[in-house]
This record gives sequence, structure tokens and C-alpha cells, in this order.
Amino acid sequence: MKRILMIAMIMVIQVSIVSAGTIKPEKVSWQEQEYKQVKSMREVPVKVLTSLLLKMPSDRRMADRNAKYNSTGKADSKLAQRRFMLAGVSSQFVLIVYEHGSRPFHQHLAVFSVRNKKPLLVYVAKSTYSLTSIKEIKKLVKNGTLKNQIKEKRLEW
Repeated sequence: MKRILMIAMIMVIQVSIVSAGTIKPEKVSWQEQEYKQVKSMREVPVKVLTSLLLKMPSDRRMADRNAKYNSTGKADSKLAQRRFMLAGVSSQFVLIVYEHGSRPFHQHLAVFSVRNKKPLLVYVAKSTYSLTSIKEIKKLVKNGTLKNQIKEKRLEW
């Protein structure tokens, strides 16, 4: 009985120390997450996809993977200017890669935190590389090839 009481007291002290802010929890990075890679917009959480599309300055449509889209960048209201390529879904983050029709060829990466009910954009990058896997994306971020446009205050959609 004394041992159970002692363990309970230690747990209360540990919780108090963490609550007081003297021990800071590790910051969770989106690059450290394990993702389920998905290849259809239907598998992306609706709130995240909607949040992304609402950030587009014009033509808020996006074609699904392998669907026709306006790859030239010329005005054409029949086809979307962007095409979904892949997404990664974890319990805390969702990343989305899409092509943007224009020359030269380029893709965009958008990462959202989904820890709260409202998706929060935490990372945006533009790439002239073809981003085909989450592993490759993490590598390009780590080596500095992809840079966070939020930090650079120049978002391109």
C-alpha cells in the first residue's frame, strides 16, 4: 500500500513539474512523422483540402491525379490549373503535393498541422523537381533544396 501511495505521489510531482513549464516537451516536426501516402484527393481530409483550395488566388479547382488539367498556364476555364499528385497523412500533419500548370514545370508542397480542429498551414515550398514520394520530400527539405516560403514571406500557389 505504501509503495502504491509513493508511486502516485511521484506521478503527481512529475505532472506538476511539466505543468509549471520547467520541463518543455519536444517540438514535433512534420518531417519526423510517419505518413500513409495516398494518391487520390478523396483520401485527403476534407477540411485540409478545402483550406488549401481557399488559399489559391485564382481558379480554386484541382484535378485529381492522372486527370486532365491545364498544364500550359494559358487561360482556359474548362480545365483546372492545378493537379493533385500525392499526399501524406499522419495523426498530426497532412502534406499535399500538386502540379501547377505553367512553364517551367513545377510542383508545390503544402503541409498542414491537424492537431487542432482547424488545419494550420506550417510549410509551403515550390519545386522544379518531380516530387514522387514522401521519403524524397523529406530528403529535399533536409538538404535545403526545398525552402519554407512561409519563413521567406513569399507564398506562391
